[in-house]
Amino acid sequence: MGKFALIALIGFFVLSCKSMEGEKAIELPKLAEGIRERPPAVERLPEFRLEEVEVSPLFTHTISLHMRAVPLRDVLFVIARDAGLNLIIESGVDPERSVTLVLERVKLKDALEALFSTVPYFYEIKGNLLIVKALDTKTFRVRAIPVSQTYSVEVGGDILGSVMPQTGGVLKGVVSRSEKSDDEAYKLWDALQKALGLILTSPGESFVINRLSGTVMVTATKPHMEKVERFLKELNLALSRQVLIEAKVIEVTLNKAFRYGIDWGYLREQTSGSWTLQGEIGARDFISTLPTASPFSQLRLHFLKTGRDLNVIIKALSEFGDLRTLSNPRVSIMNGQTALLTVGRSINFISRVETTTTPETGITSYTIETSSLLSGLMLGIVPHISEDGEISLTITPIVSNLIRLKEVSFGTQYTIQLPEMDLRELSTSVKLKDGEILLIGGLMKKEEKEQNYGIPLLKDIPLVGEFFKGRALEESNTELVIVLQARVIS
Repeated sequence: MGKFALIALIGFFVLSCKSMEGEKAIELPKLAEGIRERPPAVERLPEFRLEEVEVSPLFTHTISLHMRAVPLRDVLFVIARDAGLNLIIESGVDPERSVTLVLERVKLKDALEALFSTVPYFYEIKGNLLIVKALDTKTFRVRAIPVSQTYSVEVGGDILGSVMPQTGGVLKGVVSRSEKSDDEAYKLWDALQKALGLILTSPGESFVINRLSGTVMVTATKPHMEKVERFLKELNLALSRQVLIEAKVIEVTLNKAFRYGIDWGYLREQTSGSWTLQGEIGARDFISTLPTASPFSQLRLHFLKTGRDLNVIIKALSEFGDLRTLSNPRVSIMNGQTALLTVGRSINFISRVETTTTPETGITSYTIETSSLLSGLMLGIVPHISEDGEISLTITPIVSNLIRLKEVSFGTQYTIQLPEMDLRELSTSVKLKDGEILLIGGLMKKEEKEQNYGIPLLKDIPLVGEFFKGRALEESNTELVIVLQARVIS
């Protein structure tokens, strides 16, 4: 059995070898003519190129100087020779000016700065040239807004309207305040030109002003150039100051308990701020003279406490009656610029009628003139910010309320409209520190309205309804309060 298995294994091995000899080799297809295998990519290193950079001797060369009462010419010659520089001295430079200088192993730039801090000249290094000159030209920028503006305020007037008394003459009661911006102060470029003319007085000095781009090119000696730099630096600092004004113009409809006005003492206790009262504004809307102790004479409350929250004061004011916010401006104003806020309705009315009749034709033509008025609020603010952060404000609030347009007839067919207005106005100038709060109050108004009342249903019965209803005058007092906070932001 074992022999038979061995013979079968040998036979299977022989047959396998013959089948392998009969297999053909596999041939790869030939590449078409004209197509060649791509050679392997060769990595190329990036080319590095060394650029020649010119190194200034100002920061690389070290020098030592021991000079005592030596002419400037000789000092410059020693520096130029030691640093390998050529020397040019322009006209206007005094080469015989005496110089005393002791320096030990300092950089060339430091040596030149020390030398030229003792003489009124400029220096410049161009390539291998050391140039010394008496005049230099520099360009400065002025941060001015290219806008021309004017500001004027006029409040108050003749409270009696120049009435004619029976005894003759004119009876007047004039209380007025007028302010106007300094036109010369607002002409910045004219003032700058005049100031530079007073500084640059040496021969060869000049300046050119470009108002549109806000640039000033100055050619001057070193002492005068330093004065111009200091002057323009202070000017730019003053022009770049800004103040953030957050104000609330509130009308308080007073409760009956406070019909004479807001109790400022109670308000002080609620807000816990140090304060002063100043009654500097005349009560323009009252005929009779008010006593000093009257609440109406307290027309301005100034809080000196810093860091107060406006919401705390608003909440305290709500204790005196219903609040109505007329305006809530929040505006940034640049130093010396004017901010004007107007909120309300502009109303036109016929103020003048003129007739012209042609004799030949008998045709009558009419010429009508109209005027406009504002029923609402106008608030003007002009800030001036000092270098220590103190803010001077000129504030003018004006509140007008149109009652009606009364028609007045003249002749047989002509009618014009005359407005009846409630007017409350005030103008004052105050100083605040950064973050302080200012309250302006005392502008009161009294209104009387006819109120109908009666028994429901019965008052509507014809004829007998009059016995079940009545009329009464309802009186309300309102006070205008302006809460203002100023913060310097730049």
